[in-house]
Amino acid sequence: MKIAYIEASWHYDIVKNAHKWFEEQLKSYDFWEKVEIEKFKVPGSLEIPMLSQKIIDRWDFDYIIWVWLVVDGWIYEHRFVGNAILQGLVKISTESRIPIFSVILTPQSFDENSTPDIQKFATHFITKWKEAWNALIQMYETLKQLENTKK
Repeated sequence: MKIAYIEASWHYDIVKNAHKWFEEQLKSYDFWEKVEIEKFKVPGSLEIPMLSQKIIDRWDFDYIIWVWLVVDGWIYEHRFVGNAILQGLVKISTESRIPIFSVILTPQSFDENSTPDIQKFATHFITKWKEAWNALIQMYETLKQLENTKK
Protein backbone atom coordinates (compact mmCIF):
# COMPACT_ATOMS: atom_id res chain seq x y z
CA MET A 1 0.00 0.00 0.00
CA LYS A 2 1.27 3.44 -0.92
CA ILE A 3 0.30 6.64 0.85
CA ALA A 4 1.11 10.16 -0.33
CA TYR A 5 1.45 12.40 2.70
CA ILE A 6 1.24 16.11 1.85
CA GLU A 7 1.78 18.76 4.49
CA ALA A 8 1.69 22.53 4.30
CA SER A 9 4.65 24.50 5.65
CA TRP A 10 2.52 27.28 7.10
CA HIS A 11 2.92 27.06 10.90
CA TYR A 12 5.09 23.99 10.49
CA ASP A 13 5.90 23.90 14.22
CA ILE A 14 2.28 22.77 14.71
CA VAL A 15 1.74 20.77 11.50
CA LYS A 16 4.82 18.57 12.00
CA ASN A 17 3.24 16.96 15.07
CA ALA A 18 0.79 15.14 12.82
CA HIS A 19 3.54 13.25 11.00
CA LYS A 20 5.22 12.20 14.25
CA TRP A 21 1.94 10.80 15.54
CA PHE A 22 1.22 9.11 12.20
CA GLU A 23 4.56 7.29 12.22
CA GLU A 24 3.94 6.06 15.76
CA GLN A 25 0.51 4.72 14.81
CA LEU A 26 1.82 2.87 11.78
CA LYS A 27 4.12 0.85 14.02
CA SER A 28 1.16 -0.40 16.07
CA TYR A 29 -0.73 -2.07 13.18
CA ASP A 30 0.47 -5.39 11.77
CA PHE A 31 -1.07 -4.93 8.32
CA TRP A 32 0.71 -1.61 7.90
CA GLU A 33 4.15 -3.25 7.83
CA LYS A 34 4.31 -2.97 4.06
CA VAL A 35 3.06 0.59 3.83
CA GLU A 36 5.14 2.92 1.71
CA ILE A 37 4.84 6.58 2.61
CA GLU A 38 6.03 9.32 0.34
CA LYS A 39 6.13 12.66 2.14
CA PHE A 40 5.68 15.93 0.26
CA LYS A 41 5.90 19.45 1.66
CA VAL A 42 4.28 22.48 0.04
CA PRO A 43 4.43 26.18 0.98
CA GLY A 44 0.79 26.46 2.06
CA SER A 45 -2.59 24.80 1.94
CA LEU A 46 -3.59 26.28 -1.42
CA GLU A 47 -0.88 24.25 -3.16
CA ILE A 48 -2.07 20.90 -1.80
CA PRO A 49 -4.85 20.16 -4.34
CA MET A 50 -2.61 20.93 -7.32
CA LEU A 51 0.20 18.76 -6.01
CA SER A 52 -2.27 15.96 -5.32
CA GLN A 53 -3.45 16.04 -8.91
CA LYS A 54 0.13 15.92 -10.19
CA ILE A 55 0.89 13.00 -7.86
CA ILE A 56 -2.17 11.10 -9.09
CA ASP A 57 -1.25 11.77 -12.72
CA ARG A 58 2.29 10.56 -12.23
CA TRP A 59 2.32 7.83 -9.58
CA ASP A 60 0.13 5.08 -8.21
CA PHE A 61 -0.93 5.82 -4.62
CA ASP A 62 -3.72 4.09 -2.71
CA TYR A 63 -4.43 6.94 -0.29
CA ILE A 64 -3.54 10.59 0.07
CA ILE A 65 -3.37 12.53 3.32
CA TRP A 66 -3.52 16.32 3.48
CA VAL A 67 -2.20 18.08 6.59
CA TRP A 68 -2.75 21.82 6.90
CA LEU A 69 -3.63 24.74 9.14
CA VAL A 70 -5.56 27.88 8.15
CA VAL A 71 -5.74 30.76 10.62
CA ASP A 72 -8.66 33.18 10.64
CA GLY A 73 -7.69 36.80 10.09
CA TRP A 74 -4.51 36.34 8.09
CA ILE A 75 -4.05 37.04 4.38
CA TYR A 76 -7.25 35.33 3.22
CA GLU A 77 -10.57 34.76 4.91
CA HIS A 78 -10.02 31.28 6.35
CA ARG A 79 -13.50 30.01 5.49
CA PHE A 80 -13.01 30.72 1.79
CA VAL A 81 -9.58 29.10 1.76
CA GLY A 82 -10.82 26.07 3.69
CA ASN A 83 -13.86 25.72 1.47
CA ALA A 84 -11.81 25.97 -1.74
CA ILE A 85 -9.38 23.33 -0.54
CA LEU A 86 -12.10 20.95 0.62
CA GLN A 87 -13.92 21.34 -2.72
CA GLY A 88 -10.64 20.38 -4.38
CA LEU A 89 -10.37 17.36 -2.10
CA VAL A 90 -13.84 16.09 -3.02
CA LYS A 91 -13.30 16.72 -6.73
CA ILE A 92 -9.89 15.06 -6.88
CA SER A 93 -10.94 12.13 -4.71
CA THR A 94 -14.13 11.35 -6.62
CA GLU A 95 -12.55 11.75 -10.05
CA SER A 96 -9.48 9.66 -9.20
CA ARG A 97 -11.29 7.21 -6.88
CA ILE A 98 -8.41 7.60 -4.44
CA PRO A 99 -9.45 8.27 -0.84
CA ILE A 100 -8.09 11.56 0.45
CA PHE A 101 -8.07 12.33 4.16
CA SER A 102 -7.70 15.81 5.55
CA VAL A 103 -6.10 16.76 8.85
CA ILE A 104 -6.98 20.41 9.33
CA LEU A 105 -7.24 23.04 11.99
CA THR A 106 -8.87 26.41 11.38
CA PRO A 107 -8.40 28.34 14.64
CA GLN A 108 -10.34 31.57 14.88
CA SER A 109 -7.99 33.00 17.46
CA PHE A 110 -4.29 32.20 17.25
CA ASP A 111 -1.21 34.14 18.33
CA GLU A 112 1.83 32.70 16.56
CA ASN A 113 4.06 34.29 19.21
CA SER A 114 2.22 32.64 22.09
CA THR A 115 3.78 29.42 23.39
CA PRO A 116 0.49 28.37 25.05
CA ASP A 117 -1.37 28.83 21.74
CA ILE A 118 1.24 26.83 19.83
CA GLN A 119 1.12 24.03 22.42
CA LYS A 120 -2.69 24.02 22.50
CA PHE A 121 -3.04 23.72 18.74
CA ALA A 122 -0.18 21.23 18.40
CA THR A 123 -2.02 18.98 20.87
CA HIS A 124 -5.36 19.55 19.14
CA PHE A 125 -3.74 18.71 15.81
CA ILE A 126 -3.04 15.21 17.13
CA THR A 127 -6.74 14.87 18.01
CA LYS A 128 -7.63 15.78 14.43
CA TRP A 129 -5.07 13.25 13.23
CA LYS A 130 -6.68 10.52 15.30
CA GLU A 131 -9.98 11.27 13.60
CA ALA A 132 -8.38 11.05 10.16
CA TRP A 133 -6.49 7.89 11.14
CA ASN A 134 -9.71 6.19 12.23
CA ALA A 135 -11.34 7.22 8.94
CA LEU A 136 -8.39 5.81 6.99
CA ILE A 137 -8.57 2.49 8.87
CA GLN A 138 -12.33 2.29 8.31
CA MET A 139 -11.94 3.07 4.60
CA TYR A 140 -9.16 0.49 4.27
CA GLU A 141 -11.39 -2.18 5.81
CA THR A 142 -14.39 -1.13 3.71
CA LEU A 143 -12.39 -1.28 0.48
CA LYS A 144 -11.01 -4.72 1.44
CA GLN A 145 -14.60 -5.88 2.07
CA LEU A 146 -15.65 -4.49 -1.30
CA GLU A 147 -12.81 -6.35 -3.04
CA ASN A 148 -14.00 -9.62 -1.48
CA THR A 149 -17.65 -9.06 -2.43
CA LYS A 150 -18.87 -10.76 -5.58
CA LYS A 151 -20.72 -8.78 -8.22
